[in-house]
This record gives sequence, structure tokens and C-alpha cells, in this order.
Amino acid sequence: MKTRAILTFALNCSLLAGIAPPVAHAQPATSDTPSNEDQAARLLFQSAREAFAEGEYERALSGFQQAYDLSHRPALLYNIGTTLDRLRRDDEALAIFEQFLREDPQTPNRAEIESRVAQLRAGIQARQAREEEARLERERVEAERRAAEEERRLAEEHRRLAEEAASGGTPPVLFISVAGVAVATGAMALGFGLRTRALNDSYESYADEVLMLPEIGPDQERETRSRYNRAKSRQTLTNTMLGISGAAVVGAVTLIFFTDWDGDEPAAAADTARFTPSLGVSAQGVELGMTYDF
Repeated sequence: MKTRAILTFALNCSLLAGIAPPVAHAQPATSDTPSNEDQAARLLFQSAREAFAEGEYERALSGFQQAYDLSHRPALLYNIGTTLDRLRRDDEALAIFEQFLREDPQTPNRAEIESRVAQLRAGIQARQAREEEARLERERVEAERRAAEEERRLAEEHRRLAEEAASGGTPPVLFISVAGVAVATGAMALGFGLRTRALNDSYESYADEVLMLPEIGPDQERETRSRYNRAKSRQTLTNTMLGISGAAVVGAVTLIFFTDWDGDEPAAAADTARFTPSLGVSAQGVELGMTYDF
């Protein structure tokens, strides 16, 4: 196929080399007389063809593109696409080859170009799948890093609280802070859980559709794996948030029994009003609350 592509490219070059035949200076301008733009396009094409043969693909691309802008000959699109392909600019090469097939649907090498278009499209989809997997992996690693930092912070907080409890109790603001962390992370875990369920349903639905196909192609396999990885990554985030929320709840419950709810208020004020934590068990589960005593 590579030999055929080179021959096709050479054929296009030989055809395009005849953009403008030599013109005598005294010849009057007619419809058969090449214009200045055609002559300029021919010179640009010749220079680009030489650059391509020497492996200077950036210069060749510039020349072919300028020649096309002047002459608008569809065959030049093949040369532009081939040069982009050599430069591994797959997205641009794919777009140019598709444009060439639209502008010259009867090209003799249509089957070869369609095959290359299919290869480029598959390569681009595979690259996008890899990029998506890498992005999900980065999110997972970042979530685990944040979870580890939060666990270290909570451990340090528990250590400090234990020390303060041994010396006479902790201020209520610490309980409020830890309880706030528990509520916030619990809400995040709920949101992530709902998203995880949606992604998992999407994966299972698509997997069922793929299993019904007579033949499973690489595109279906990549899409199935991509949907699975997205659902798995979101599940990891959900579990992380649940772990942080659980640790914060444990810390908040522990603080209830070590918090100095009276604080440093004067004795008279402490005798007239104070907060008292309450903990009860009912048919609905464990109930945690506060009472305000007078």
C-alpha cells in the first residue's frame, strides 16, 4: 500500500505539474491562457514537491497549501493530506482527506484514501480514549491525595482534641467544624454516588447493546472500556468522600463527650443557660441532638 500511495502521489505531482503551460510574452490573454495565479501556483507546487522529496515536510505543506489557495485544484488536497500524515498531524490529515474525497469523489485512488481515513479515525479515537483514561487516573490520584491529607488532618485533630480533653475539654467551635466537614463530605458523597449510578447504568446499557451485535469491533471495545473506567473512577471518588465523611462523623461524636460546652463564661451565666448534647436510639436509627437548658 505504501508503494501505491507513493505512485499515486507521484501521479498527482505529474498532473499538477501541468498547471500552466509556457506562455509566449506576445500571446494575447484568452480563456486558454494561464493566469498569473496559475503560474504562481505552479511555482509553489514545484517548490513544495522538491521540499517533500527532501523530507522538509513543513516547507512542503506551506507550498502545497499556498498552491491550493491560488488554484483550488482538488488534487492538491491529497498532497496536503499526505504531508500532514507524514507530520503525524492526524486530526488535520483526516479532515483534509475527507475534504479531498468530497471535492473529487471520482478519484482513482478513492479506496486507498478511504482505507487511510479509517485508519486515521481509529487512531484518533484510540488516542482520545487513552487521554480520557489518563484524565480519569489523574482525578483518582488527586482524590486519593486529598483523602490522605484529610485523614492526616483529622488524625492530628483527634490527637489535639485528646490532649485538650485531658487538660479540661475542647471549645464547641471544634465540634461545629468537624460536624460541618461531616455534612459537607456526606453531601459530596451523595452527589458522587448519584453520578456513579448514572455512569454505571450507562456502561451496563451500552455493554448489553454491544453483546447483541454479531461482531464486536475495536471501536465498541474502546467505548465499553472507556465507560467502565469512568464509572470506576467516579466510584473511587464516592468511596473516598464516604471515608472522609465517616471519619468526620466519628470525630464529631467523640467531641460531644469531650467538649466544654460551658466554655469560659462566668459562673452566673453558666448556671442560667448551657448546651447539653443528647444521644438516643429509636426505630428510625441513632439520633444526635442538642438541648438548651435554663
